[in-house]
Amino acid sequence: MIVVGSVIFSPYIKHVLEGWNQRHHPNMLFLFYEDLKKDLRGETLKVAKYLNVTMTEDQLTKLLDHLRIERFKENNSVNMEDVRKSGVGMFPDKTRLKRQVRIFNAILRHRHFQLINIFNFYSIKDQVQVQ
Repeated sequence: MIVVGSVIFSPYIKHVLEGWNQRHHPNMLFLFYEDLKKDLRGETLKVAKYLNVTMTEDQLTKLLDHLRIERFKENNSVNMEDVRKSGVGMFPDKTRLKRQVRIFNAILRHRHFQLINIFNFYSIKDQVQVQ
């Protein structure tokens, strides 16, 4: 389902690559989950600076509390509960899931490695240009 783009927010790889190709555009800010997890405060301040927004320490504290991953379970705008209940883009039964996993393993693994190679290429390229 992911491969053919029949899952919500797909085609995922195409969307990621389109965004990645625009990462140097002044209206594009790329954030990485690992960086958010490591330093949520710093990444939040990075977004605020990008948006030219100033916050008091109290506002920042409240925002950081709201952005904690534990809060996602409580937030229907983020936790996809409505989508899960509707079944849109979800695997409806075990038989279909097993088939999709085989397809995922066979096809998407290749695409995943292509995506990783593209990111690695651009990361190395960016580092070389900075030096």
